[in-house]
Amino acid sequence: MPHHLNDTKYLEEIDKKIEAKKELEKVISQLEEELKASEDRLRKIEEFEKEYFNYYRPIKDPKTGKYVPVRSPYDEEKKRLAAWIEEIKNELVLLEEKVSEINRSL
Repeated sequence: MPHHLNDTKYLEEIDKKIEAKKELEKVISQLEEELKASEDRLRKIEEFEKEYFNYYRPIKDPKTGKYVPVRSPYDEEKKRLAAWIEEIKNELVLLEEKVSEINRSL
């Protein structure tokens, strides 16, 4: 088999890998923006609560006499955001690993 045919195939493989890497990097950067937006939102909620509500100071439950944290109207959103942030971070780790694999194979 002539050597130059091999080269073409090899270069096509490299091109495919570079293409795949670009795609992964695009997804990574979109996820990073999503992560930043979610973290910003969570931080804003927490700053707002600290400033305007006593959610960070537990109150004494009249029935039990125990101190309990006050529930914030944002609790559900905070829980959702925290879960979403965790999910994005895990996804990013997997994608970064894939990019590293491609880099090693180039």
